[in-house]
Amino acid sequence: MTWVRWDFSASFVCEERLAYLREEVEFDWLVNAIRSDSRVTNVEIDHPRNAALKGSKRPVFQVDVQPKTFDLFYNSPWGYRGQYCQGVEIGLRRNRQLLASLADVLLGVAQSNPQGRDLAIDLIRKSLELPTAKVWIYEPGQIDPKDYSLRKELLHPEWLRHAREARAALDANRNPTPEETLNAIIGVRAPCGRILDVKGAWITTSGAEVVDDYKKYRAEHIRDYGFS
Repeated sequence: MTWVRWDFSASFVCEERLAYLREEVEFDWLVNAIRSDSRVTNVEIDHPRNAALKGSKRPVFQVDVQPKTFDLFYNSPWGYRGQYCQGVEIGLRRNRQLLASLADVLLGVAQSNPQGRDLAIDLIRKSLELPTAKVWIYEPGQIDPKDYSLRKELLHPEWLRHAREARAALDANRNPTPEETLNAIIGVRAPCGRILDVKGAWITTSGAEVVDDYKKYRAEHIRDYGFS
């Protein structure tokens, strides 16, 4: 799949948002905006519920940014999801760039926060540098990944095609094939918000990365469906 400049439904996206979401934005500018706009509002150490991740932990941060910055990050064709559409390696590289720009701020908060002391600071630093560390939007209250009603807010041709096929399967009481196409129903939404999620890689006390099997394909899911 190749990169496309997607558009938005005027029924769901107001004129003010349409104006800036349709303008080309340099990702480097967006990284700087997130860095300068951001305020870390929460840090905690996550413990796995998946047995395959047993023995590992990861740091999780919530980062507050300006609503327009959030919109450009998640919904612009030149934002985070758009980078994965240009190519998986491009998306992964941009993800690492954004993590690196926030690392010192995140580590400073973790070091001064009692909840961050459940994992040694050196392991938090390494966790944020490992390949499966990621930036995304904070989903609670901003987007519901369990709501499969089809709202065509973001008009990306491939994501829309997958979303329609997945919704048609559900309407016929069938499981979509592949099941991952359900992601596209969420991917064609253009939510407003202001909280980003930064999740380090799952890491053991010896510093080894532990990878969730499903999330091995996160980059491909973002590229193909707009959501993972």
